[in-house]
Amino acid sequence: MLFSDSPPPRLSVKYYKQVDNRYSRENDDSKCNQLISELGNEFKNDNFRLFCKKITGAIGEYSVMPTLVNLDKYRCKYFNLWICDHISKLSGMLNNPKFNDFKTKITNIWKENNLDSTCTWHFISYIDDSDYDKIKKLYDYAINYHTFKSYFDIRNKPCNTEDKNYIEESLRIYEEAKHKCKSVSDAKSLLCTALKDVQSEYKNDELSTITCNGEISIDKIRAEVQRSLTEQQVELNPQAGALQTDGDQSEIENPVQSHESTPEETSSFSNTQKATTVVFPLFGILLSFFLFYKFTPAGTWLHSHLQSKKNVSFNLNEEETHDLLENTHNSIIENSNTHHLVGYHPS
Repeated sequence: MLFSDSPPPRLSVKYYKQVDNRYSRENDDSKCNQLISELGNEFKNDNFRLFCKKITGAIGEYSVMPTLVNLDKYRCKYFNLWICDHISKLSGMLNNPKFNDFKTKITNIWKENNLDSTCTWHFISYIDDSDYDKIKKLYDYAINYHTFKSYFDIRNKPCNTEDKNYIEESLRIYEEAKHKCKSVSDAKSLLCTALKDVQSEYKNDELSTITCNGEISIDKIRAEVQRSLTEQQVELNPQAGALQTDGDQSEIENPVQSHESTPEETSSFSNTQKATTVVFPLFGILLSFFLFYKFTPAGTWLHSHLQSKKNVSFNLNEEETHDLLENTHNSIIENSNTHHLVGYHPS
């Protein structure tokens, strides 16, 4: 019962231990003695000697390397990652001035064993890649996937905190790689090559389906990855990030005006604004005057005053019209009399 409830084995860790144990046993030290003498006395220590024996022994016996479960097609790359793993754990090696000399010595041993025709020394590229750790963990996850999937999601075994954290981290790396490898500029990176390798074995996005017995949400992890990548982009290009943030905020506050205006739209808006500026105050003045005239005592007085002026004006106009008619009438009479007087001439 205790065995059935124990955590599932990580085949990636098991494989590394097999390789370590096989090639750390007593072997011919001649190659390591020569390597140490060429690199200098600073490499003359037990840690480097043990590391050297593992590397040279594994290179010499690569053809009988243990089978890599679920990913044996990429055994060469995983072997190179095993070398990188040991180099990274060797104190001070990466920053040592003679590190490049060390890599050259290892590639020479590689050639002496004719391994370059079977397996390329990828470790040189991996160890210098900023995504090395993610590349290794992506291959690790692909190797461990079947065991974890069967144990947790098929057999419904409890998912402890350590395994849950491991699966979540692996899923984040996997989802981040999928996102980055959509870019043409990143498509040929070592991380994207690793992604293609694992996807060739696990099609239809199978690696995203593990849930740790229902305790892991892939949608939540994808959202976290997207948010993290966005934050990284802002850090790399703060100005673009600020502009994007301001644009997003403006779009939220002013959705109607969020699009870029054309010159015609700008001109039309300007004319409309000018017309509104003139019409609205004028309309307000007229409305105020109407209310003042209609509903206040002053309006009544003004109405009477205007009416009296209208009557006076009407009377004046009437008198002027009467005088005009009278003058016209008199003029006609005078003209008539004159006509008669002028027309009468006794012969």
